[in-house]
Amino acid sequence: MTEITLMVHQDENAVFWQKHPRMFNHDDTGTGKTMSALAGYRASIKGRLLVIAPLTILRCAWGQDTDKYLPNFSWAVAHGTPQKRMDAFTSTSDIVLINHDGVNWLAENLDLLSGFSHCVVDEYTAFKNRATKRSKAMYKVASSIESLCLMSGTPNSNKITDLWFPSFLLDEGVRLGNNFFKFQQSVCEGRSVPGVMNAVEWVEKDGARDVVANLLRDITIRHSREDCIDIPKNRMYTLQVDMPPAVMKQYKELQEESILALDEGLITAVHAGSRTKKILQLLSGAVYDTEGQIVKVHPHRYKLVMDLVEARTHCLVAFNWKHERNALVYIAKERGIPYAVIDGD
Repeated sequence: MTEITLMVHQDENAVFWQKHPRMFNHDDTGTGKTMSALAGYRASIKGRLLVIAPLTILRCAWGQDTDKYLPNFSWAVAHGTPQKRMDAFTSTSDIVLINHDGVNWLAENLDLLSGFSHCVVDEYTAFKNRATKRSKAMYKVASSIESLCLMSGTPNSNKITDLWFPSFLLDEGVRLGNNFFKFQQSVCEGRSVPGVMNAVEWVEKDGARDVVANLLRDITIRHSREDCIDIPKNRMYTLQVDMPPAVMKQYKELQEESILALDEGLITAVHAGSRTKKILQLLSGAVYDTEGQIVKVHPHRYKLVMDLVEARTHCLVAFNWKHERNALVYIAKERGIPYAVIDGD
C-alpha cells in the first residue's frame, strides 16, 4: 500500500478521530479535510466507510482522493436508481459514497449499513435543520454507525442554533441538551418583530458562541489555514465534472460534425476556432445559437462551483460568458448566498 504523507495538522486530525469516534472537524476550507478523514479511517479500520457528501464532489473529490491516497481501497457511488444504489452497497467496495439527499433512501434500508464502522458527513450543515425529512433520515443513519466524523469549514456561519442538531447526531444531547427550544432560549433572546403581530426574532446572546464552543471543545478539532504552516501559500487543484451520457453525446457530435441540433435551436461552428469556442460553451453549461440566444444544456458545473462557494466564508468566482454569470447568480439567489457581480456593466 502506498504510504500517505500527511501534513502535521492532518495527522493530528487522524489521531483525534481514533481517540474520539464521534467528532467535529472544523478545519478551514482548503486544509485537506478529505485526506484527514481517509487517513483517520485507515488508521482504525473495523469495517467499511460511508461518505455522505454533496453530489457534485462524490467522484471528483472523494473518489479521486481515495485513488490517490488509498490506491488499494475500492469505492463505489450510490446514486441514481434504487438498484444502482443497492448495487453500490452490496458490492465489495471498501468505501461507499452517497449524496446528501440519498440519505432518505438509505434510512429506509438501514440493513445495508451492516459492516460499516465509519461514516464521514462532508458539509454537514446540510443537516442543520432538525425538522427536515433529510435530517431525520440522517439521525437514523448516524445512530447505526459507531464512528462518525462531521466536517465543515463554515459550521455556524449564519446562526449559532445551526449547531444543535449536528451536535445531537454525535452525542444525542449530552453537550447541548436534547431539546432544541431549550437550547435556543439559552443562547438567544426573543425579541418582538416591529409591525408584525406575535412574531418573535431570536437574537444571539453576547458570548453565546464561546459558550457553545467550550461545550463542544472535547469532540471538536479545528485548524485555521494560517496555523497550517506546511500548506503552500498558493495551491492549485482540478476537480473533474462527470458529464451525463447525453451531454457527452452532444459534445462528440459538435466536435465531429461542427453542428448540433438541440430542441431550443441549431448550433453551428463554421471553422475550427468557432468549434472550440462552442465546445467550451457546451461543457460550461450552455451555448449561444446563431441568433445569439442562450441555449441551456446542463447545470452540473454551475452546481459544483456553488457547492464549493458554500464551503467557504468568502470566494471569488471567475466566469467567461454571460450565461455562466446568469446561472451562478440564479443559484446564489436560490440558495440564499450573498453575492456581488463584477462584469464591467
